[in-house]
Amino acid sequence: MNFLLDTQAFLWFVNAHSSLSRTVKDIIEDQQSLVYLSAANIWEMAIKSSLRKLALPVSLQQFVETHMGQE
Repeated sequence: MNFLLDTQAFLWFVNAHSSLSRTVKDIIEDQQSLVYLSAANIWEMAIKSSLRKLALPVSLQQFVETHMGQE
């Protein structure tokens, strides 16, 4: 099945935040699931990062590629 994550769900997943439900975590981790981010997700994270509301340990591109398994 295909799933489009919103930005908050993606960030919660990456940071193992307790607000992310077990169901959503299981869907994201399921090898049968195709999980996507939209261009709007990247745009939103870029804006938040430039406003210093989102601290990333690496560039946004590296961050997304690493956590979406595209390395």
